[in-house]
Amino acid sequence: MIAIIATGIGLIALTVLIHAVGTTGLIRLVAHRYADPSGHFKAHAALPAILWTAIALMLLHVLEILLWALAYLWLVPSARLDTLEAATYFSAVTFTTLGYGEITLGVGEGRLLGGLEALNGILLVGWSTALFFVVVQRSWQGHGSHHAASTSGAVIAPYSALRAGAASSAMGRAAAGALIGLSANELFRALNTAGAAATKDCCRMPSRGQQLC
Repeated sequence: MIAIIATGIGLIALTVLIHAVGTTGLIRLVAHRYADPSGHFKAHAALPAILWTAIALMLLHVLEILLWALAYLWLVPSARLDTLEAATYFSAVTFTTLGYGEITLGVGEGRLLGGLEALNGILLVGWSTALFFVVVQRSWQGHGSHHAASTSGAVIAPYSALRAGAASSAMGRAAAGALIGLSANELFRALNTAGAAATKDCCRMPSRGQQLC
């Protein structure tokens, strides 16, 4: 039993090391290729970042499952796990805690190893889930930042122009109110004032300054 536990702990340490090295390299690669200086993913690179992250994490899990399968194949004296395919299947079912149950290990066949692999799988799958969540979150934040940056120029530029002089007219005040977020009633009153001012300007003779209406 002690030998089985020691083997399981050794495999857990090895798979954790593999996952740590793999995810660290993945983070650096994805950040270098797809992230902006703020750490968020560029809008056009969000989908490739998510896809490559998912693929890399799945490949890491497949490698870890194969390591456990080789341990079953070499160390467990069971006729049920006498082929690589059977050992890999049992390892995958155990690693993901799926547990179909058509292949089980009996007394003296290293069944404690299966329990240790299940604990290992819970840890590493949770690790991958957390990393994948961060990638998706940063992709969404990057999209939001890109959208805000693209719209801020359209808002700030006319607002600055209005502040520089156009806001002196009634129509300018209405436009400025729309940009800085006046309430609906305030904006409606500003537009009415602007309309009245425009009507008065149209009814005035430009040459003689005489009122026509």
